[in-house]
Amino acid sequence: MASTAEQTSKYLRSKEISVKEISEFSNKLIDGDIDVYFPNAETFVLELIANRWIDQRELKFKSNYRIWALFNRCWRNVNNDELRKMIFKTLKFPETLIQGLQNVVHEPSEVPLFASALQGTLELINANFVVETTAEQSQHIISGVFQLIVESYNMDADARSGLLMEVFNLLQSGLNYEPTLKTCKSFIDIVLFRLVRYISLLENLNGPPVKQTLRLLHRHVFTGDNAVIGHLISSLSCETQSLNAREHCTLFEIAAHNLSKSDFTTLERLFTAIVAHDFTAMPHLLRILSETRKTMSQTFLENLFEKLFKSISTRDDSTTWYLITRILQLDIEVGIRQASKIMNRLAFVSDLNLKVMTFKTLVECFANGRDLHKFLKLLEDYECTREDAPSYIYDEPFIEVVANRVAEMANNTIFEHLSGLVDEIIVNPQRAAVPVQLLMILLRGFPKISDANMMQLKLPLSKLFELEGDQTYALWNLFYNILNVYDDIYPEDKFLEIETIVSNLLQQRGKCAEMFAFIFKLRELRDFSLESTAQSFVQYFTSAEIEERRKMLEIVFCGFPTLSDKCFSKESLSLFAECLFKVDYQSLFTVAILSDDVFEETNIMHSVTSVLSERLSDDFCLRALCEVPIQCINKSVRIKTINDLSAKNDLTSLDYEVLCHLLQYPTYRSELETSVERLQSVVAGRSDKFLLENPVFEIVLKNHICQSSESVSAAFLEDLIRVLRMRLSESAADEIVKMAYYFIIQEQALSEECNELTTILTGILSEQLILLADILIENSEAFAFYSQALFTLFLRRRNEKTASDILRVIGCLHSKLSGKSVLLKVGCSFFLLFSAAYKNELNIILAHYIALRECGLNKTDLFPAVEFAVSESLQKGFKDFNIAFACILNSLNELGSSYGEAICEISQYFLSRLNRKNIESQILYAKFQSALRTTLQLKSIENHRPVLMLLETIKRLLITESWLFSQYLTDSLFPLCSLVNFKFIKAENTHNDDVMSSTCQLISSIVLFHRFKLFNRHHLILSFLCPSLEYLATISDEFLNSSSARELGRLVSNLCESSNISKSGKSRSEVDSKVTHVKGLLRKFLPVFLMKYITLSISQPFRQAIRKELLPAINSIFDIFSERELTFISANLDNSGRTYLRGIYSEYKKAGKWREN
Repeated sequence: MASTAEQTSKYLRSKEISVKEISEFSNKLIDGDIDVYFPNAETFVLELIANRWIDQRELKFKSNYRIWALFNRCWRNVNNDELRKMIFKTLKFPETLIQGLQNVVHEPSEVPLFASALQGTLELINANFVVETTAEQSQHIISGVFQLIVESYNMDADARSGLLMEVFNLLQSGLNYEPTLKTCKSFIDIVLFRLVRYISLLENLNGPPVKQTLRLLHRHVFTGDNAVIGHLISSLSCETQSLNAREHCTLFEIAAHNLSKSDFTTLERLFTAIVAHDFTAMPHLLRILSETRKTMSQTFLENLFEKLFKSISTRDDSTTWYLITRILQLDIEVGIRQASKIMNRLAFVSDLNLKVMTFKTLVECFANGRDLHKFLKLLEDYECTREDAPSYIYDEPFIEVVANRVAEMANNTIFEHLSGLVDEIIVNPQRAAVPVQLLMILLRGFPKISDANMMQLKLPLSKLFELEGDQTYALWNLFYNILNVYDDIYPEDKFLEIETIVSNLLQQRGKCAEMFAFIFKLRELRDFSLESTAQSFVQYFTSAEIEERRKMLEIVFCGFPTLSDKCFSKESLSLFAECLFKVDYQSLFTVAILSDDVFEETNIMHSVTSVLSERLSDDFCLRALCEVPIQCINKSVRIKTINDLSAKNDLTSLDYEVLCHLLQYPTYRSELETSVERLQSVVAGRSDKFLLENPVFEIVLKNHICQSSESVSAAFLEDLIRVLRMRLSESAADEIVKMAYYFIIQEQALSEECNELTTILTGILSEQLILLADILIENSEAFAFYSQALFTLFLRRRNEKTASDILRVIGCLHSKLSGKSVLLKVGCSFFLLFSAAYKNELNIILAHYIALRECGLNKTDLFPAVEFAVSESLQKGFKDFNIAFACILNSLNELGSSYGEAICEISQYFLSRLNRKNIESQILYAKFQSALRTTLQLKSIENHRPVLMLLETIKRLLITESWLFSQYLTDSLFPLCSLVNFKFIKAENTHNDDVMSSTCQLISSIVLFHRFKLFNRHHLILSFLCPSLEYLATISDEFLNSSSARELGRLVSNLCESSNISKSGKSRSEVDSKVTHVKGLLRKFLPVFLMKYITLSISQPFRQAIRKELLPAINSIFDIFSERELTFISANLDNSGRTYLRGIYSEYKKAGKWREN
């Protein structure tokens, strides 16, 4: 180690030591940690660095962050400006900087340190000097800095922006040249690709350095010079400059921004070049092209389509088919011309969603081009010639796509097409399957056609009823569907001999379900006998195949239940009902009950319920029985079903559900309702054994209590009490304990029998709990039931005996379980008993509650203990309550923790217990609101639910306890709601709608119930409304949908609706005066909101669903505006804004303005 100044100087100048050693030694020397006298150490080190930087061979000195950081330190410590100037003159700083950037060590840990040190150096240089650089030097420097930023992108965003701004300051003169073809080409070669990589990483393009970067790009690349673009396109294929898909998209997006309005052809050339180099970028590039809203050349799209179509590699090449769909959306002519080719290839795609999406886009091309009839003809040609290829016209998704667009065709076109199809059918009805199916598809679209147009289309269809002889099932189905559309189309002369016609039909050999449906439809239109039809129907049904039977059952239960109920015998209906609940046909029952018609048919319902009552082991039949209204189930069927179900040894929850359903209308004759023993077996037979409620027992008991004056019920109740008293004295069997418990909590009157049973039962429960303490693991459910039952009995029927029993149990359990780990259920049970016995600080109960909730126990199980403790505390006064509330307020800063929900639940309950008698209520609420807002501002909270729960409570208090809210607290709710939106509404959060709805509803409550406090608070209202509009405009429909827009629209409508001003105790003139005053105030600030809406509608257009929900609010605003406000708004908008304003105001005058008629 050097011990003199000479040795130190020699050591530092040595070329044998490493850069790291020089840096460490120099820093120690400057700090005085080296025991040597060395005056002006900073100057020496600074000159040493300058000399090494000048040396072209010393690359390590220029690329090591330690040297740049050391340079910065020495430069700052040297206070001699002349010396600094002299050193800088010898430095050749541009060359040094370029070599440093080109040779920087590409280690993830060192690159950010180099960037930070370089930023410091540039700040020092820019503060003292103006650096002259050539165009090429400037390009190399800026390129190196972009690369440095990309490699150190995890550094702070402000630091990145700061470095870039310092570089732009350094190169002010170097970049201020007039671009030439040579400099533009060199910019593309040196800078462009690194610049694009940098921009592709950014989320926000609004910062000053980014805007300066984009201006630089525009000056050099998008100048309109074809040679420059040609050089860019040729550079894209260079391996050394290769970009990934994301970076290609960034480059193209910038190009689209610069060229879409001036040179779309060049943009198409660039698209082709990028796709040739990186095919995976095509979906994103097409999206960018479509967002420019410019018409692309047809040749470009045709070529693109051909290239894509040839590239389809597999049957389910989803990416390529998606791109083809995008092209069809961009130019319908491509779809129309290439339709046949697309349909032939698309038919073999097995991915149904992909297939339907492409097919739908193809149909839209023809529909938007007013050529849907051509598509139908094309579809018919395909179906007639497809041979083994898959069909389109028999699959429901494709049928629906076409049918939904039928109404868009001109009526004359539909008429001509209908006539053509009808003629084809009439010529050869036996081989007209395709025309028949196409006609069926057209009929599906008829409901959307106006009545007047429908009548014009009736004539060609009526010709079909002139056909005679055997028909195919498809034709019968067509006839049936035509009658559904036109109920007066069947020839009147045929109705005169309808029975003969039907008789002839029934004698044909080619019967089918569709023929019977047609006959039933005729009977629905005209009265004639169906006796022979019913007989033939049953005969055919018994021999029919599964699918044919399904269609026939659909006729009976879904299509014509009323006719079926009258024309079929009970035996036939029983046969159909038996078949209906076989596995192959069960889904038809679900369809049948969608309409209430079937429930009105007595014979059908008797057959159905009789069959169901025989199949009580089938879960589907049990659920079906629950779906049948109780009024439709015959009393004898109910009695039998109740008896059979209650006799089961092991009852499931579904069995219980059926019993509860059947007992809605008591029979007082079933064994369950007349026998205590059967009731006991039902209680004992439940598979989920220990529950605090038994709905079957409760319903039976309620029914008997309701008519306790009747001898049957009086005798049952008397027998029940006797049995309970006797069995409790004999044993503590689970089912007897449960029955006694259910009886006591159900019987509200404090009768002597109930008091006696309560005393006996609490003693039994206490003893059982003490016994179970030794065998908790095996009997945790029983322990939980007994303890919760004991706690419930204590709440329902408080007496000294129950209280002393609980204290005894607590003491015993504490001694037995102390130090042992117990199950959560047991912890919950212990907590309930503890809350009943504990009489001291309320905070202890709350702390236990929070801890147990954090462990995963349910609020429903635990919260009765909190409610009891708080109620007990309030009976003594408000002191303990207020102290506990203060502790809760101190805990609000933990809302973001794992026990945030528990704190929220307690806060909600305490807020609901505030009342005027408690003189500290207003102070406590004010502290709560302040604490909530402070927590939201300072803490990071991931879980939105606790906050929304608290907002819901505040909303309720605004209505029920308005006295809590001073002017200041009411004002504070606006920034609170804005803060909640800001914290929780993010671009990809699935809960955005919940947050927006909650805050909008709270503000609406203020408007509706506290409007008198808002007369001079319009800035607060706007501070909430305008950002809410921005959320709706910027966040995608997947994460913020129309429900949020509906809430915001309702809020604005409430604000504009002056009818919600309080009118109590005021004369008509006073109310009118107040309304006028309110409208005048609204006119002052709502123009700001409307201008915000118009601006966003132009710059970031709202989605259709959002705009539809906001439209009533905009109309409400126009309702209160005068000509003066409209003039003011128009004056503050640009040309596009004024055009948009005229458009929505014109629409308002047509459809939105309120009129008395």
